[in-house]
Amino acid sequence: RPLAPAAPTHAHSQRPALQARGGTMADRVPRLVDLADAYDDAPAAAARLAALRARFEGAHGGGGGGSDAAPIVVARAPGRVNLIGEHIDYEGYSVLPMAIAQDTVVLARANATSDMLRLANVDERYADAEFPADPRQEVDRTAHSWANYFLCGYKGVFEHAAEAGYDVPGPSGLDIAVHGRVPAGAGVSSSSAFVVASALAVMAAHGLDFPRAELAELARKCEQHIGTMSGGMDQAISVLGERGSAKLVEFNPVRATSVALPEGYTFVIANSLFVSEKAVSAATQYNYRVVECRLAAAALAVAAGEAPSTAASEIDTLKKAERFYGGLTGATDAVGEKLKATPYSAEEAAKAVGVPLAEVFANASAAAQDVLANATEFRLQERARHVYSETARVSAFKAACDAGGAPADVAAKLGELMDESHASCAGDYDCSCADLDELVRACKDAGALGARLTGAGWGGCTVSLVETGHVGGFIEALKAAYYKPRVAAGTADAARLDEYVFATGPAAGAALLA
Repeated sequence: RPLAPAAPTHAHSQRPALQARGGTMADRVPRLVDLADAYDDAPAAAARLAALRARFEGAHGGGGGGSDAAPIVVARAPGRVNLIGEHIDYEGYSVLPMAIAQDTVVLARANATSDMLRLANVDERYADAEFPADPRQEVDRTAHSWANYFLCGYKGVFEHAAEAGYDVPGPSGLDIAVHGRVPAGAGVSSSSAFVVASALAVMAAHGLDFPRAELAELARKCEQHIGTMSGGMDQAISVLGERGSAKLVEFNPVRATSVALPEGYTFVIANSLFVSEKAVSAATQYNYRVVECRLAAAALAVAAGEAPSTAASEIDTLKKAERFYGGLTGATDAVGEKLKATPYSAEEAAKAVGVPLAEVFANASAAAQDVLANATEFRLQERARHVYSETARVSAFKAACDAGGAPADVAAKLGELMDESHASCAGDYDCSCADLDELVRACKDAGALGARLTGAGWGGCTVSLVETGHVGGFIEALKAAYYKPRVAAGTADAARLDEYVFATGPAAGAALLA
């Protein structure tokens, strides 16, 4: 029978055979027997998993229904660094990220004696949590609990199964243990890594094997239960990441193309230590930008002669507004011609789109309604200009990589595009902050060819392109210029400097571990 989200029933103690439909093995999340297929340091990964299993057993014992207890499934999903293409995925445009080595691992076991989801975390800062094993429950967006991200993934699996018509048993109690190494609030997608790993663990515990593209899309949708209007990049690269290759991620449908980066150059991630909690500040930052972009798209459509009611209901991204101006170049020109340079009041924005703002967002999420309840002005020209110019930079970045040529010449072009991206994020999109701007300057002073904020912004990390032979000196210079003054001021920990700034290469995507 097709599953409809329902109250829990007790699962069988035997793990059900994985249910898959269509596609090839390459379309599926891999099941890895050898940890070296996912981790550069397999012995360290094995020790970490042993500690996580010990935490699991300490929290949940050997239960799960007795001697025939269901096996523990192990799911991992990485964070990501976005090389270029910030705040354009939710406008329908392609982005260019890569998965990173830091990941979140979730252990799950069906528990036939419980109707609860019981969660434990290796990190002692996060208290144990429990929820009913009922996918119909709402996520409490006011609580900001770490465990809400698991609940998002849990709900997403059952919502997708119902929509797609998968035949699965009803939900059961689950025992869960989590260990995350993706820095929280740093702009490298700790939340999406957690949601993807959670959804993957829930899938495996219930015998489901969705194609990777479906997993990425369901994770995008279900993370919105936490209150952020995500565009899908973070979840897509966490699922589709590949060792040794960055990815051009496209949407509708989700797909990824490998992008070869220039040899002899390395990306370095540096944490500003200014924490940006996207879900907490969404109404005044991340979601605010989504709303501004939607208004800009509708205003551009109306300015081109589209009926206001149609623009309000159908032109919900700046990519859709392109067609009124013959493509990206024409739409970019129209931004300066059709949208005023000064902020719009709510009344002016309604006049520009031709209908009350409540009509534009009549079918929008509660998150969008929160923005409208708090916003007093909308900067439509600046937001649209960033989206269109950043889209062009993504295309130029990939074209430079694809064209080949002397690696130094390619790297110089990539660095130039990264610098332009940060200037646009800090200026037109206003999603940087003083700490990030200071860190970008320090990266450039230390020898980066290009440096920019990465992730949503308003804090978090930068990514810099550095000649591989200079990486050690670059990191030491950055520690001296940016971190050591903060250690002296008591806002940084000298013992954690190697966690704050590190070199990285493209890492493997989500997987189930034997």
